Amino acid sequence: MAALSQVMETEEFEAEFAPLLSPMSPEEFPAADIGAAVFQQKMVVDERGLDVGGGEILLLDTPNGDFQAYHLVRTLRDAIYGRVVSGCRVIPTEDPDRVRLDERAMVAVKMMSLQKIEEMRGRHAENPFNEIACMSFLHSQAGGHPHVLMYEALCRTQSHLFMIMPYCSGGELHSVIEENGALEPERARALFRQMTQGVEFLGRASVAHRDLSLENVLLHRRIEEERIAMLIDFGMALRIPRDKDGRCHWISRQLRAGKLHYMSPEIISQRPFDGSKIDVWALGVMLFIMLVGVPPWRMADRRDQRYICVVSGELPRLLEHWGVRVPGDAVDLLKRIFVEDIETRISIPEILRHPWYTGGLAGG
Repeated sequence: MAALSQVMETEEFEAEFAPLLSPMSPEEFPAADIGAAVFQQKMVVDERGLDVGGGEILLLDTPNGDFQAYHLVRTLRDAIYGRVVSGCRVIPTEDPDRVRLDERAMVAVKMMSLQKIEEMRGRHAENPFNEIACMSFLHSQAGGHPHVLMYEALCRTQSHLFMIMPYCSGGELHSVIEENGALEPERARALFRQMTQGVEFLGRASVAHRDLSLENVLLHRRIEEERIAMLIDFGMALRIPRDKDGRCHWISRQLRAGKLHYMSPEIISQRPFDGSKIDVWALGVMLFIMLVGVPPWRMADRRDQRYICVVSGELPRLLEHWGVRVPGDAVDLLKRIFVEDIETRISIPEILRHPWYTGGLAGG
């Protein structure tokens, strides 16, 4: 792999970007190992051996020297620091200038420009190095979770960082609802359970996501005809500080992050917050949108009349005014989530025991 000599040396890389390697959190995530990679031009063949054309192959420098490479295909969406592209893992052939597609190993590759990261330093709450460190930390916690999308490889060239993840063919949950409207209650409940289980895993690892939204939930097909929810985008995640007895400390730093619809009132007003409870609030907004088809308010602020209506206990009246029918237990759960007082807002363990969550489950 002589071409890998083109890649910035590890020491040089870490020296240049050392200020970014420490996440913006009260308690830092352990640093993640980021391997080197290089682009090479190769001919690509499909699984039958037929040429599909030439292309750039992202070739990783693996610690054990195994061949690990990906053919990048098309842009899926733009991102703050670059773009997300679809791709496919490739395997070597007898011809060193050709590689074969492994069409069962589709991936999504998050490409992040180091120059753009440097330009945006301190101007945006999302930190790519924080996301990488957070996901590496979560992977160390029992290997991750079925509803948290983990990376399968990290690498860098001289100009970009690459995070390689499984490809989720169902797209964003936000787009599904935007195109088709509210979900049937049972489908909404199934997805809500999966998202809540993912957030519960984060809580056990003392991590707050801080940017939960339907845009940050992808649908992944693992079982025929069933698409499951996967939480993504950990660029704003925080380690939740705890005392020696395991109790969560409130975070006093004024770190406003997330999308406006989903921000809890304590984040909007920049008050001290409990990291786990801001994720609970965002889960409630996601559940509301899944059941109703629109956000409950523009933002969680008392200048917003719909917000006042909901937190004043008038959610049933608002739904009746809109002509929307929502199961009674689901309305009760939403009322317990949309509580301004952080101490009395329902917690994740309490959600897991709530009648609407457990309805239809064995023993529920």
